[in-house]
Amino acid sequence: MPKAVSFDYWDTLYDGSTLPERVARRRAAIRRLLADVGCAIGDEELGALYAASGAEAERWWREEHRGYVTEDRIRWILDRVGVERPRDCEHVSRAATEV
Repeated sequence: MPKAVSFDYWDTLYDGSTLPERVARRRAAIRRLLADVGCAIGDEELGALYAASGAEAERWWREEHRGYVTEDRIRWILDRVGVERPRDCEHVSRAATEV
């Protein structure tokens, strides 16, 4: 009897494409997080940060040969706007779940 089953989510069984509706939902979650922690930025800046976080995550994967989780990208964005949150921040957790 097998003891475990593994699913390959790296675009083999799961389509992780960057679809417009997915991006909109992710940006909305990040926008709520920023509002919750008192950081207001414009749509253009949020879009640039979101795109840059994707490029940085790709760099982590290609150059540093490490995986990452959603919270890593969110915290990268927070760092760029000068927001520090504790590890157990409910706002970051909620945003990561929504994303």
